[in-house]
Amino acid sequence: MGCNSIMEYNPMEIKLSEEFSIKEAEYSSLAWSGQQLLLLPQFPNRFSGHMGGNILSISKHRIDSYISGKIDQPIEPNKIGFNDDGLSKTIPGFEGFEAIVVHGDSVYLTIEAKEREGRFGYIVFGKADWEKQEIHLDHSSLKRIQSNLFMSQMSFETLLMRDDSLIAIYEANGRKITNIPQAAVFDKALNQLDNIPIPSIEYRLTDATSISQEGVFWAINYFYPEEETLKPDIDPIAESFGRGKTHAKENTVERLLQLSFQNGSVILGPKAPVQLILEKGIPRNWEGVAVLEDRGFLIISDTHPRSLFSFVPFRHN
Repeated sequence: MGCNSIMEYNPMEIKLSEEFSIKEAEYSSLAWSGQQLLLLPQFPNRFSGHMGGNILSISKHRIDSYISGKIDQPIEPNKIGFNDDGLSKTIPGFEGFEAIVVHGDSVYLTIEAKEREGRFGYIVFGKADWEKQEIHLDHSSLKRIQSNLFMSQMSFETLLMRDDSLIAIYEANGRKITNIPQAAVFDKALNQLDNIPIPSIEYRLTDATSISQEGVFWAINYFYPEEETLKPDIDPIAESFGRGKTHAKENTVERLLQLSFQNGSVILGPKAPVQLILEKGIPRNWEGVAVLEDRGFLIISDTHPRSLFSFVPFRHN
């Protein structure tokens, strides 16, 4: 399939005010709580204030207003007080919060921690008081995610909720990494129940949208050119769907993949990947994604090249 037949999408930046657009924010995930979009920094204590740390929120109305051009001033997110119940100080090798899922006043997060040259993942539960704008994690709920995968700079960066289960997906699932890519399944008490098969996907999976009623979701699939351990001999998705104009020229990969649940497994969806127009020589490490109704996706990066919050116009239904 010729590269010119594959459309690429240009992310429209939604500017955040100066305090919240610093590289040090290291955003790692996006999730909706009603009409509020939550922005999860990897290290909430970098936004000092109430309770010693904060995650952030922006109303859907303000996002809509910015995208439609009704406002053009940088958005200043609200701060939500974040009490990690001592986890950042007591987990050996703590390296931050990686993913967040919200269900009513229940909040679930994954955590990355360093051990020797590899990384382990944890999952934890918390309660939110949305009126007071506070989240309290419960240290006693903490569970280490059991996995055979143990790599440098890799952990469980994607967390999903389906019915009464939570599903954590490891960041690296390519053919060089594992012959049996799987996702870990937990009940709401964070007991690890089993593993389910997922597709072999090259590069990184860094976050995913919530799951639709039809069982469909979209995940960020990213490749930083210097990560030789994740560079495949063949990228089956690109071979199947083709590469857009900038993806044919650059070594970076920045795309969103459609996935779905079928017969107890996660499979690739039929839609072509949403490939983003790449900036020449400047990889953008997209770490968070959320659906904006039927209009497109909201995505956010960590430090590379800076904190970027953007809208990708794409009718995904």
